[in-house]
Amino acid sequence: MEQVDRDQIINELEKEAYSIFDLAESFNSKFNEFLKRYTTSILKDFGLETLSLEQLHLSLKQEQLNTFRLKLIKSISETNELTDLIYAELTHLLHSLVGPDIAVQKIPGLSIQFPGDESSILPFHSDVHAGNSPYEFVFWLPLTRAEGTNAMFLLPLQESLKLERRGWDESKALSDIKSEYKDDLIRTGSGPGQAMIFSHNLFHGNTVNEEGFTRVSLNIRFKSLLTPFGEKKLGSYFRVLNVSPITRIGVMFES
Repeated sequence: MEQVDRDQIINELEKEAYSIFDLAESFNSKFNEFLKRYTTSILKDFGLETLSLEQLHLSLKQEQLNTFRLKLIKSISETNELTDLIYAELTHLLHSLVGPDIAVQKIPGLSIQFPGDESSILPFHSDVHAGNSPYEFVFWLPLTRAEGTNAMFLLPLQESLKLERRGWDESKALSDIKSEYKDDLIRTGSGPGQAMIFSHNLFHGNTVNEEGFTRVSLNIRFKSLLTPFGEKKLGSYFRVLNVSPITRIGVMFES
């Protein structure tokens, strides 16, 4: 089976804490079929014909956007089909990144950015300051083009480390800190058929979408069951995805 370049992804992660890569055709064909089933159903609920997600802003009213987003992610989250698909196609990569004992985010995130929509801006932040463990990575999957102003931005690893280690005055807005690093920010352009894996220790966010098309993306977190959890706990935020035989045996003797 065709597979992603695991060594290249790991090398890029160790150097930069993120990697953008092409997905295998086997994954893309299965994922596109999955996506078509779910989006077609939700679009019909809104009285819309099947259309490109990049043109969603032409048919869906702004006030309908959040309801559409919530209905779509609820539908996707009612089964484990998405995470099972990712695991089946990327097992070798996931095991290399976090080991065979894996926890996965129960409800994936879904971001939809209409052109000119200021309400969809994700402020400059690091997820570890919002209760997440530092021992996690985000699997970020664009469903449309993500380029230019509608792509996410990252603060590079060394700059993120400097910012984290220096600390900051909590009364100082992160938007002000972002302006200090504006020349260092990296735009993570990608599109369908690609994915990005990144450490959410990196400071990141987005800006107003000034492109002429909607950006839609999914994000889902993975971590080792054997590393510390933050405020986002196993059972509420995460679920068990895979457990190794040796861990199953060990748990028997601990319980």
